[in-house]
Amino acid sequence: MFESIRQQRRAAPATDIATNITAHAGAPCAYGKRLALVAAIGLACMATAPGISLAQGLSGNSMRLIIPYTPGGSTDIVGRGIAQRITQLTGKNVIVENKPGAGGVIGTETVVRAAKDGNTLLLHTGTIVVEKAADKKLPYEMSRDLTPITMLAIGPLALVVSPDLPAKSMGEIVAMAKASPGKLNYSSAGIGTSTHLAMELFKQAAGVDIVHVPYKGGAPSLTAVASQEVQMTFSPLVNAKPFHNAGRIRAIANSTNSRSELWPELPSSSESGVKDFSTAVWYGLFTTGGIPQAVLDQLSADLRKILQTEETKQWFRTQGLEAVGDTPDEFRKKMDEEIAALRTLIQRANLKLD
Repeated sequence: MFESIRQQRRAAPATDIATNITAHAGAPCAYGKRLALVAAIGLACMATAPGISLAQGLSGNSMRLIIPYTPGGSTDIVGRGIAQRITQLTGKNVIVENKPGAGGVIGTETVVRAAKDGNTLLLHTGTIVVEKAADKKLPYEMSRDLTPITMLAIGPLALVVSPDLPAKSMGEIVAMAKASPGKLNYSSAGIGTSTHLAMELFKQAAGVDIVHVPYKGGAPSLTAVASQEVQMTFSPLVNAKPFHNAGRIRAIANSTNSRSELWPELPSSSESGVKDFSTAVWYGLFTTGGIPQAVLDQLSADLRKILQTEETKQWFRTQGLEAVGDTPDEFRKKMDEEIAALRTLIQRANLKLD
């Protein structure tokens, strides 16, 4: 989620990975048409990709992919995309289950308690390292009970505001916040989520006081801005852009120091008046702790093969993401470094994440 990871990406080119395609039956209707289009694009890309051997070496004909958040948000999009791609390219049926609740803890615990055979996967965001950095009391220990497989993708967030807020840039938001400390507010996908920590980083960089209003997921957080319940939020580009195009919100900046191919007209954070701020959201794949090394090696290698195709890379670009696809050891190292950075942020901002 943080700049340290982006610096690593610039220093060492990574391979790749995947995101969404099909809508969940219960997904909010605001996402329906967009997800249907995403499905068509994703399936077209899959048709030309080579066969992969992921189905070999794992017991049974099916796998479970647990998404610890509600349908319709960016994590759901990413998870359903990779699930369909695994099925398309390997013949291994992937059953996607949304298990939201307790900030992702319920879904994560489902994977922790699963059989140690590599057939139960977890799709999570940088929120998972926030829990560790905050020393939250959880029914599992991340380093012991989960096995990192690969970071799937990384991408910027969009800072968006409600149509009635006059600010047209990050700099103008800073000016408004300094003129009236504690009067502005923002929504997030929940306490300790990537969108929450992104705004806390922004507040710290800009030296402003903006009040946090947590919601249960990225979709309701974004909708709250559109309905003017709150004044601003950070949101993945692919979720924010349809709302912006429809005039329901106004996007004013990209959360990183470079523009996105998906949304090139959206200014970077440095262009928008806050030069010491840059953050991104990432998505990673995990499985149960203690699986055999041979199974982990196969999972990692085959998933990276799936995600190295040019079609998949391009599909990611259409989602405002950059594919990663690193090894388990590389992924674990990045998380350890991010945990250290997060502990500093939590202490400086005196954040309460319980």
